[in-house]
Amino acid sequence: MSFKELMKFLFPEYQVIESIKNDGVIKRKKNEDSSSPNKVLNRVQLNNNHDLSIQTSNKDNDTINNNQPETENSDIQQNIDIQQNTTTQQIADNSEEKNNDISTIFNEVKEDLKNNFIGQEKYFNSLCIAFKRPFITGYNDEKPRNVIIIQGHESSGKQSSICCIAKCLKERKIFTYRKVKLLDLSLYQTASEFELFLSDLYSALYSKSHVLIFENFHKCHSSIINVIQTLATTGNYKLKARYAETEYGLVETTGGLVEDTVSGLSSNNMYFVILSDREEKEIQNIFGLNFMKCVGDYLHMDSYTEDELKKLVEFDMNDLVYNGKENLSIEITYDNKVISYVVSRFKISTGIAGMTTFIDSEIYKPLAELKLNNNYEYMQTVGISIKDEKIVASIADETIQLDMVIPKIDSYGLEEIKNELEQVIGIQSVKKYISSLENNLQIQKLRESKGLKVSDISMHMIFTGNPGTGKTMIARMVAKYLKALGILSEGQLREVTRADMVGEYVGQTARITNDVIQSAIGGVLFIDEAYSLCRDKNDSYGLEAVDALVKGIEDNRDDLVVILAGYQEEMEEFLKVNSGLKSRFPNIICFEDYTADEMYDISQLTASSKGYKISEDCKEPLIKLFDQKQTKGKNDSGNGRLVRNVIESAILNQSKRLLNSNTDEMDVLNYEDFGFQNNSTYDLEDSLSKIIGLDTVKEYINSLNARLKIQNERKKLGLIVDSTQTLHMVFKGNPGTGKTMIARVIADVLYHIGVIKTNKLVETDRSGLVAGYVGQTAIKTREKILEALDGVLFIDEAYSLSQGGENDYGKEAIDTLVKLMDDNRDRIVVILAGYSDDMDSFLSINAGLKSRFPNIIEFEDYSAEQLVKISELLVESKGYELSLAAKDKLYDIFSQARQEARFGNGRYVRNLIERAINNQSVRLSKDTNLTKEELIAIEDTDIEKR
Repeated sequence: MSFKELMKFLFPEYQVIESIKNDGVIKRKKNEDSSSPNKVLNRVQLNNNHDLSIQTSNKDNDTINNNQPETENSDIQQNIDIQQNTTTQQIADNSEEKNNDISTIFNEVKEDLKNNFIGQEKYFNSLCIAFKRPFITGYNDEKPRNVIIIQGHESSGKQSSICCIAKCLKERKIFTYRKVKLLDLSLYQTASEFELFLSDLYSALYSKSHVLIFENFHKCHSSIINVIQTLATTGNYKLKARYAETEYGLVETTGGLVEDTVSGLSSNNMYFVILSDREEKEIQNIFGLNFMKCVGDYLHMDSYTEDELKKLVEFDMNDLVYNGKENLSIEITYDNKVISYVVSRFKISTGIAGMTTFIDSEIYKPLAELKLNNNYEYMQTVGISIKDEKIVASIADETIQLDMVIPKIDSYGLEEIKNELEQVIGIQSVKKYISSLENNLQIQKLRESKGLKVSDISMHMIFTGNPGTGKTMIARMVAKYLKALGILSEGQLREVTRADMVGEYVGQTARITNDVIQSAIGGVLFIDEAYSLCRDKNDSYGLEAVDALVKGIEDNRDDLVVILAGYQEEMEEFLKVNSGLKSRFPNIICFEDYTADEMYDISQLTASSKGYKISEDCKEPLIKLFDQKQTKGKNDSGNGRLVRNVIESAILNQSKRLLNSNTDEMDVLNYEDFGFQNNSTYDLEDSLSKIIGLDTVKEYINSLNARLKIQNERKKLGLIVDSTQTLHMVFKGNPGTGKTMIARVIADVLYHIGVIKTNKLVETDRSGLVAGYVGQTAIKTREKILEALDGVLFIDEAYSLSQGGENDYGKEAIDTLVKLMDDNRDRIVVILAGYSDDMDSFLSINAGLKSRFPNIIEFEDYSAEQLVKISELLVESKGYELSLAAKDKLYDIFSQARQEARFGNGRYVRNLIERAINNQSVRLSKDTNLTKEELIAIEDTDIEKR
């Protein structure tokens, strides 16, 4: 006797514990319903019979343990808490008599189905074959009797047809039960709902039913799919934990001695029916190939023809007539136009049920309201007809528009939304587009009333523009607006980015994206920075997200609007990622940057929302600040974001100020809080007086300054201003003649007069514009020009751009420069500089350049006297002084050197003085007893000409 057998003999309790652990105290028989909770919370009446039980979760059930059971791969047949028979293959009785009986029965069932439904003859033939299949081919009694997938649009009659065939088979004693169980898998969208699903599935599997329907599989958590896969392929699902039945479902009892425990689930030889409006490829991706191999029949429901839809509506209208007699005591009549009108409201997303709901809400309920509020005669005749695209009721001598009887909840909100939109500052073009949506809807209804073809206009949009321009705010208004118009059913805004749609491993992204789409149905899905969703053709996860998005848009086109948002150029590239994107997003709305005045208005609203107000003396400085900071083009720190940052900074500054002062104006943001400084008027004369020589250049700058000032004054008075004059310039002359220095002065002049927003000067040459390989020069030139926007771009030795030969990249730089100068003519001044002869040649070979640079300024060489003066200033700036002898020597050197063709002027002076200082150091290094005068003096012996 083994030790284990000895223990059983000495302690009988050991056998009891082992038995309970393996089988529970009571073994369950298949389809035993007497002790099952079978908690059905809802019933759906179809064909006047309570044939469909919808199994729903009790979301408030807190008795179910949250430990998620898992499938164990080994010993799956052991410890199943139901009565297990030895696996047998049920062989069909293929006798001629039995086959004839089965065929006769299913032929009768097929005729019953056709008599109960409109159309779908091919589908009903296939449905009967699917339920007949196990009786002909045999089946494994451990597995589902058959796994059937039925594909068709929402509310197309899939559930009703299953209930009807179950009823017919029960009547012919093929089925014991007529009930059909339904599990809506959209109730189990997260892992935390897994045990709720197990409880509902358990109830369904052990109920008095032969058929279990699963719907909305694409909306559930992947763990739910795993259970269904396992049941379909093996027939059993082994639970890791043990459970007990309670009034509220299954409760984990691992470790406790509880009677009637459950350690596994069986398919119980039921028919598994999967209802879907998805494509076969998507179904296979979700369930897997092994599951698809278990599918015995894959059925398709065809779309209803217009004639079939009219027959369906006629049935509903007959029900309306009946309910009018029975409930309202009125005699309802109608004509064919009413039927056509209801059919025109058919949507794939709502299906046949949508038309039934439409008749109930738009005809029956208004008639009931009229009956309640009026003393109509018994069996008063009420004629229903269509007038001006509206449903009207003719009662006695009165014609009543039925949609006016019961006020629509949404109609109250439409005017409020319009007013809210009108209060938004700026974005006039956006407002105009949104208003056009209602106009288009009215026109389409009018066309429909006249029997003309109706165009289903795509509502999907692309919002382009910089951050802070109100795209998210407008998207939220669009959602509410379309809800009020009846285009969307819910009107919520679901705001997401790439992080919310792209997974971490292959296959996860499509599911995540589908979940996001499902959460947005009925409203607007707003994808910010949508271009980041797929970075390029090599971004496999991004491509998967885009593919899923395109499909989701198509599948839910009747009750979903998608808005993509981002920078314009990036969005244009993004649309090329998938050929289906561009055609589905025809509405591209550009959000322009706010003007400085609009930003001031926004700043007042922002301050007010935070409990502050802005002092009146801050208006002009704030407008000027916003004008300077609000740069056009790609800008992620302007518009609303800039306003918010300015206001928040002022609030912080005010808090610091109030700590050191006793003031009652704690809600006022003043001049000091914004950090404004009293800028003195720019003194051009003072700036020019510090420049030696260049009299003709100074004269040009003074004339330019005078011209621009007068234009400003004319503009203030509303007079005509010549805006065609260009300010681009060419500086010609030898090196060192002050071209860069004068460019800085011109930048200051243009800034203080208001021609450009900043006084920045961006200096560059050929190396800053031309790249070393094809395609990069345009990019490099563009970057440099963007850097100089709202300022001055100074290109030294500009002629070198055309001196590289026929295949030189300099020409690409010139072409890019010319285009971007034209595109940004109000935001940049370009100055080309170089030797006179070279610049003349450069402009002569490019007519486009010459016409764009009419202001040519000649920088003459400095005279010998001016060069000596420049030398004095340079030496003094370094802490030295020139002796008289040194000055005389410099004069002689300059007089001779300036005769050279390309004399260096200021550069020549700088090099000469630096050598002189170096020579002085060498000379004085031999003497250890030096005076201050000796240390600062530059003598003629220190000056050396080279």
